Amino acid sequence: MRLWEMYLYGQGVQKDNQLSYQYLQLAAEQGHPKAQYELGNLYDLHVQDKKKALFWYTKAAKQGYPPAQYNIGVKYAKGEGVEQNDKTALIWYEKAANKGDANAQYNLGAAHQLGQGVPINSELAISWFRKAAIQGHGIAQYNIGAIYLRGGQVQKDYVAAYAWLKLSIHYGAGPALSYAKQAIESIKTKLSVSQYTKAEEHYRTLRKEIEKNKKEIPKTLDSPNLHF
Repeated sequence: MRLWEMYLYGQGVQKDNQLSYQYLQLAAEQGHPKAQYELGNLYDLHVQDKKKALFWYTKAAKQGYPPAQYNIGVKYAKGEGVEQNDKTALIWYEKAANKGDANAQYNLGAAHQLGQGVPINSELAISWFRKAAIQGHGIAQYNIGAIYLRGGQVQKDYVAAYAWLKLSIHYGAGPALSYAKQAIESIKTKLSVSQYTKAEEHYRTLRKEIEKNKKEIPKTLDSPNLHF
């Protein structure tokens, strides 16, 4: 744990926000990517200086720090401190996603499902959502289930929809929780006994995979919640 973290959280020293900021600034200037990222967060969320936030996020992102890469993507998606540009947002999301960042993977899935900066492509949306979902991202799990339930570009699949929606209820679908519960009850009326058995088996198999790969997913600046 670095000095700025010790003073920020009161670990081994008396908590002191001012000293924490001073050491954070020093660490960021010395090139530590996590410090640069946290300094960006400070300017972004507390000082409300979006350009300085982007400056420090960029410093960290250029060193390959995924949370910073994700945040730059959000800035371009929202046009905060930069000119709004969905395609540039996707470039930064993909950098973070390829390093395993579940929030970036989720946002790439949302982009392909909504057609933000790319043509609508449900198969690609599912592919990116699944990468996040296997790490325990409940809303990504919900969105996969919703896509299979609705059909369209992908074939409607009640067995897959049931399994993914049930996972989202277990792992936390957030604002989509009530939708997931309603959808599950509706799907049950459409499944035969053998299909229901298969759906439960699929759920258990996926849950085992998730438990092996689950990670703590940090809160983010922005993640679109898709309710189909």
